[in-house]
Amino acid sequence: MTERYKDKWWFPLYEFVVHITIGTIIFVLIALPAIYFNLWIKSLEGVVDGPIVYALIGVEYFILIIDICLFAIHLLRSFMKAGKALWEQ
Repeated sequence: MTERYKDKWWFPLYEFVVHITIGTIIFVLIALPAIYFNLWIKSLEGVVDGPIVYALIGVEYFILIIDICLFAIHLLRSFMKAGKALWEQ
């Protein structure tokens, strides 16, 4: 499909939508385990020592921040690529 439609005006938009959709799916696939990790930490709060819970909460926030940063980078790169492709046509 790529070679046949590459010169069409709508192809960069199509490619952008596909990249954003796949990036969103990957974001959700990483975010869902983080949510379950949060629920697991909440169930451990009364069972294990406080420093261990705080360390796990730190890991949870680290995963969340990295996930959001990578998603934002993906969105920006996809936007720039689509903009460049539209500008060149």
